[in-house]
Amino acid sequence: DRTILRNLQKATDVTNGNTEKLAGWIVKTAQLDAGWLGEKIDHQSLVQGIENKKEFTAIREMIEGGNKKELFLAINQRTKQLQS
Repeated sequence: DRTILRNLQKATDVTNGNTEKLAGWIVKTAQLDAGWLGEKIDHQSLVQGIENKKEFTAIREMIEGGNKKELFLAINQRTKQLQS
């Protein structure tokens, strides 16, 4: 009986240790994943901001000195692109 209890205790200790290591690994992995996603979101926001600035500059140039018909056609085309 004592041998069985000792072996059971050893098995329990090993299982508990492995469970702690697994929990630590899961936490570390989640932190790394969150950091990676955060970097990707920041990069995408930067890229999107640059693209928006280019589009706003082009629209402003069309409004300031461009042909009104061309402006209307460009806005219409862009609206269709966004809707599709």
